[in-house]
Amino acid sequence: MGTDDCEDFVFNMNELRKEIVLHIIEGARSFATVEEKGFRRMMSKTNPNFVSFSRSMTKRKLLYMYVGDRQVQGYAIESSK
Repeated sequence: MGTDDCEDFVFNMNELRKEIVLHIIEGARSFATVEEKGFRRMMSKTNPNFVSFSRSMTKRKLLYMYVGDRQVQGYAIESSK
């Protein structure tokens, strides 16, 4: 894996937030994880474009993901009838 691998990389904050929420849920971690100094330092080192966010934003993102999944499942059930 060389430096050429990074040339086509496009940073997507929404995708990163989604993955962080999944990491928190799958690991039964606290929503406050995103507010910890070490987490924020790690993320800013990983990508300088990272914008830190609060536990409230994390909860909203989870709710948004849940509602979106429920709607998709509802459409699938309706179309299978």
